[in-house]
Amino acid sequence: MDFILNKIKDYDTIIIHRHIRPDGDCIGSQLGLKDIIKASFPEKKVFAVGEETTEFYALGRMDHIRDEQYENALVFILDVANVERISDNRYRKGNELIKIDHHPKIENTCSLEWIDTGYASCCEMIVDFYLQNKEELTLTASGAKVLYYGIITDTNRFKTEAVNHRTLSLASILLEYKFNKSEIYHSIYDEALNITRLRGYVASNFTCTSHGVGYIKIDKKLCDKYLVDSSISNVLVNTLSNTTLVKIYFVAIFDYKTNRIRISLRSNGIPINQYAEKYGGGGHKFACGVIVNDFDIVDKLVKDLDNYLKEMR
Repeated sequence: MDFILNKIKDYDTIIIHRHIRPDGDCIGSQLGLKDIIKASFPEKKVFAVGEETTEFYALGRMDHIRDEQYENALVFILDVANVERISDNRYRKGNELIKIDHHPKIENTCSLEWIDTGYASCCEMIVDFYLQNKEELTLTASGAKVLYYGIITDTNRFKTEAVNHRTLSLASILLEYKFNKSEIYHSIYDEALNITRLRGYVASNFTCTSHGVGYIKIDKKLCDKYLVDSSISNVLVNTLSNTTLVKIYFVAIFDYKTNRIRISLRSNGIPINQYAEKYGGGGHKFACGVIVNDFDIVDKLVKDLDNYLKEMR
């Protein structure tokens, strides 16, 4: 980790990227790292870039910068396994690139990388980086808040298989800072009435295969009826997480931006990332995502997963 701090010291401009279709962990790690650098080196110019969703406005907003600001800049890429998923491809314009990620390595993205799948979230890695260099770095309450948010969301309230003693230890250190924990939990789990009703629809209408694949298809018509878009898939998929007999589960939902189908895929302790990768996606061992062209491909994924579970038996 020493090389990360040394590179930060070397540059006057630092730009932080993360993956497309942001979640709490990538936003939290991005804004958390920005907070640490700005608080520790106030004279440096530090930017967080990428597309925005209203879901994360309360955590902080993205910076809008010109292309020329990448000249002689250090660029961080956080929480991204493959280059296709990096939000804002101007990252290539940076002078040097550093990747920090907790996903399994798929390809070489940067000459400087810190990749460790032993962390349950990228936010934990940022907290650990801060702690290993605490004599020279500063973390504010605002930074602690967004990092805690990322850990909470990426571990599903410390429920995922990746959670270990280090996860809890790093989260507990963040709780030493004064921020409103209730506000965080309300922002994550309070939901609009239309979402609650859609959850009811999912619970009543999902399909479970004979070997334990639980899934539901949400087409454009249903999106219009419940006034949602594909960004809700990561929320809806947890509706199936504690259902008896369901071992692998996913939500496949129409995506307005691409006119394709977005799949949020999860399992209860069974490796599934190889199937996400087969269909052009990726992610964690037990939680990943895919974008496919149509629902016919979703049916093929169902067959693959059901055969997978059959063979495991």
